[in-house]
Amino acid sequence: MPAAFRSPTVDLHLTKITAKVPSVFGADVPVFPWKDGDVRAPSNGPIASTMTDRLEKLVIQSYGFPVILRDVPALEFHDQWMPYINWDELQAVVVRALAHKPSPLTGNEVHFIRQYIDAGPSDFATLSGGTLDQVRVWEKRETNATGMRRDQEIALRTRILDAVPDTTRTQSVDSTPNTSTFQPCDAQPQLVLTFDQAGRPRHHFT
Repeated sequence: MPAAFRSPTVDLHLTKITAKVPSVFGADVPVFPWKDGDVRAPSNGPIASTMTDRLEKLVIQSYGFPVILRDVPALEFHDQWMPYINWDELQAVVVRALAHKPSPLTGNEVHFIRQYIDAGPSDFATLSGGTLDQVRVWEKRETNATGMRRDQEIALRTRILDAVPDTTRTQSVDSTPNTSTFQPCDAQPQLVLTFDQAGRPRHHFT
């Protein structure tokens, strides 16, 4: 995926602390995965002793749509609070969560999905069962619903889940997209990811 999508600019909110995280972290900033592997979950990770709290709320604005993170594992680094998460895996969680959105996808969400899977407009048209011109029209809708046919959106949501692995393995229902209940609405629901005690996110929409 494009490097520009890996480290978003976010606002951090913690009691008595507000910090701005740069769009590109320095090489020495530790960022660890949630999944089991060389580094364990933040609760018992190798630098757990440096962690003093969690970020109550973190808002990502650089995806083209807001993503709200809550109870985010954090560490203090050079007198600033930093999220203790893996940005690449976070984007995978966001993409998979969009398959469960209770309303039609917006143009910016479709653009984010397309760039995440590194598909050109033509390839994405094939993936979604649309045409090249349709993909361009969808993305130009930006914060509004794309207007794509329901059968096309169902196919796209299903293929998203097939193409993007569930790296966090937190929600067993995540393997089935929301294909029967998403309906048009006046206000776009907001995606919220809440981190559990092991540092893994669970999504819901408000």
